[in-house]
Amino acid sequence: IEPPAGPIFNRIDLRLIERLHKEQVPIGLFYRDCYWMFPETYRDSVTIGSQTLREKCKLWLIKQMHRRDLRIFKENVDCFFLPSATMAQEMKLQENWVPLPPGCDISDNANEAVANQVARKKPEEPLRILFVGSISEDMGTGFLLDAVREAVEKEAAIELLLVCPKAQWEKSVYKETYSTASWLHCYHVQMGTGLEEVYS
Repeated sequence: IEPPAGPIFNRIDLRLIERLHKEQVPIGLFYRDCYWMFPETYRDSVTIGSQTLREKCKLWLIKQMHRRDLRIFKENVDCFFLPSATMAQEMKLQENWVPLPPGCDISDNANEAVANQVARKKPEEPLRILFVGSISEDMGTGFLLDAVREAVEKEAAIELLLVCPKAQWEKSVYKETYSTASWLHCYHVQMGTGLEEVYS
């Protein structure tokens, strides 16, 4: 489902979901993010800084449309697929949701596998956080790096493994600030070219 963003708005997707629900067709929906619920922390050229009256009106309208979409989804969707359990709490969902598994192979005994991966092999080993994807201020990369830095400054044993496109890293505002950080390990790999080793 394409979220409302303008300048073109339509209800085709919503009408399709309503029709499928009416025909008793089971519906599963992946709801990627709910950044619109937190305009005070979502950074972009429109939501942060000076805004014209037109921009403020547009943002207000889009937020109302997001609310409308979510209401229709809750009324018609059988199961939401979400990135995390925390997101389900923010969306005030009840039982009709499941968190998506990580983007890698897991064993049949998922709970045990996750527990073994999170557990440190030795008490002195740092907790390793893995991020794979694009980086930008709009997507919260700065928040992630700042959070890990603050934790390390409080003597937390943490390492961040950051996997992102090399071109984005070279052009980013983070390279100069964080390239010498001992807790940051930056990789520019893909499946088949080294990402498997990072996962391991």
